[in-house]
Amino acid sequence: MATFVPTIWNTPYPFPLKKICLVASAIFSACALQAQQPPPPPADTTSQETPLAEVQVRENRLETPLSRLTRPTTVLRKSLLAQIPVQSIQEALSQVGGLDVRTRGPLGVQADLGIRGGGFDQTLVLLDGMKLSDPQTGHHSLNLPINLDQVERIEITKTGASRLYGPNAFAGAVNIVSQMPERSGMRLSAYGGQFLDAGGSASLSLVGKNYSQYQAISYDRSSGYRPNTDFSTLNAFVKGELCLDRNRFRFIGGYTDNRFGANSYYSDRFPDQYEEVKTFFFGLEQELHASDNVVIKPRLYYRRNDDRFLLVRDDPDFYRNTHRTDVLAGELHGSWKNRLGTAGFGAELRRETIASSNLGDHRRLNAGIFAEQRFSFLGDRMYFTPGIYVNWLSDHGWEAYPGLEAGFWAFDQYLLYASAGRSFRLPTYTDLFYRDPSNLGNPALRPESAWQYEVGVRRSGKGWRAEANVFYRDGRDLIDWIRTSESGPWQPVNFRRSTILGGEISATIAFPELLQRDRFFLQRLDLSYTAMDFRPDTTVEVSRYALSHLRHQLVAGIRHRIVGGLTNDLRLRVIERFGQTPYVLLDCRLAWTFPNGANLYLEGSNLFNTEYREIGTVPMPGIWARLGGSYRLDFNR
Repeated sequence: MATFVPTIWNTPYPFPLKKICLVASAIFSACALQAQQPPPPPADTTSQETPLAEVQVRENRLETPLSRLTRPTTVLRKSLLAQIPVQSIQEALSQVGGLDVRTRGPLGVQADLGIRGGGFDQTLVLLDGMKLSDPQTGHHSLNLPINLDQVERIEITKTGASRLYGPNAFAGAVNIVSQMPERSGMRLSAYGGQFLDAGGSASLSLVGKNYSQYQAISYDRSSGYRPNTDFSTLNAFVKGELCLDRNRFRFIGGYTDNRFGANSYYSDRFPDQYEEVKTFFFGLEQELHASDNVVIKPRLYYRRNDDRFLLVRDDPDFYRNTHRTDVLAGELHGSWKNRLGTAGFGAELRRETIASSNLGDHRRLNAGIFAEQRFSFLGDRMYFTPGIYVNWLSDHGWEAYPGLEAGFWAFDQYLLYASAGRSFRLPTYTDLFYRDPSNLGNPALRPESAWQYEVGVRRSGKGWRAEANVFYRDGRDLIDWIRTSESGPWQPVNFRRSTILGGEISATIAFPELLQRDRFFLQRLDLSYTAMDFRPDTTVEVSRYALSHLRHQLVAGIRHRIVGGLTNDLRLRVIERFGQTPYVLLDCRLAWTFPNGANLYLEGSNLFNTEYREIGTVPMPGIWARLGGSYRLDFNR
């Protein structure tokens, strides 16, 4: 594996890396000066970080504190999401080490998500535990019926998770947990920036004794940073909860209408492409405490996605594709506390259909059964969880995907963990049936599968957490679009084998909690470095996706106070892909929080004005500045 630092340092960036060091030095110098000043007056406490040790990760069946998880997991909480320089969930995910968010424009208008070398079809996205995956293509996984303002936290599992979630959690899973405010009130936010960039959101929460409801609407738009990159996105979201004795009922509903000019998105020959994607989602869930030891959670959800694509925006009849997918799913999850520990069990049935002008009309059924048992020994210092997911697909029959996780507390401070498991993902309808002069689907494709192994160590303390791990993925029948000649069509095939070996180190420090000084000038420090060595078992040199994975990734963030309620949040990313030139991105947000619940901010993305591309030949925006703010009014103070 190549050495990272020399390669990065000697790369001729548009903005030299040595200047990064000067910027960092100036920031720390300013922080040191602020440390000599008298403590500022108290400000609004609603944006303060909650203690790191309190984070609970909710799987569909079991609930575990983050510090005790035996797999690599990152949690982005609402308090952090409200302060980093991002405007969308897609942008927030790009700030996480090990995640590869590849976009064709700002605010994640058309974004693909990969985890640790996995592709966009190999990552499962969930909303409150309900799957948002689209059978047409993974390109729609981040077409979300929820806005960043409505998120309580994002739970990111950075390893194969088919034992937990079933199909398509091949490389990992992202569970977006929507919020349900604890107080009745309303919140308004708005921003504006370059290129007629503007947006805003409004939400209303009504909290009662037994019933609570939350609804929100948001809108974002821009004229685009180059020709035919304009976009508009409308989101509407609603959530309700009813509590009756030992029962809790929840419903969520969401709608998004995303329209964007797709300049050279899918073909360099046609700069005037255009696309509209509309997604509707609705889900019902019941949480029944049958006894003190048994919890049952049935759920039912439905997702519809309409995709309309024009090859020439002003000439719809020249070439168009229309696709409509419908997914109806029912799940049953449960947990049982027993003398051996805690057991989890569940089953699901999923029906996927598509009606497409290009792909045709198809349907398939997918069924699965979950089972797992968490065992504890030595006074809960050692524990392990074996489990299995058994899947039936109408096109391929039965297959089993087992997994095992184990943890051991050494010296009462270090958690040593290890995991092994088999994961899989199903071919999409685009993989199977898409046809045009440049692309040809393959109906004979088999599902992908992989054995994944991981060992790591984690240590957590009051206000800090550090972790290091090594992972290995041995993939079989991996799907990628290739072509055997420059003039030939792209066609998906199953590779015989492909492996990824990598490692990750990360650390987080919450200084007020660590030092027990709420107004300390340094607030938070995040560091993460990921390195991977990817080895495809193929001699094909012309690949659309598999040969452009992350090789090295450094993500760093620091937040500090300046004066009073004024804070500064800096986020730095250094990214190198296989066979491509590394690049550096710096984002920043200056924010002023007022005691009355108001917040003003000035943020800039790509402050180095780096020229870079994340997908194909589509250039990403340079410096982009925004000014915005928000205000919350509580009804029952």
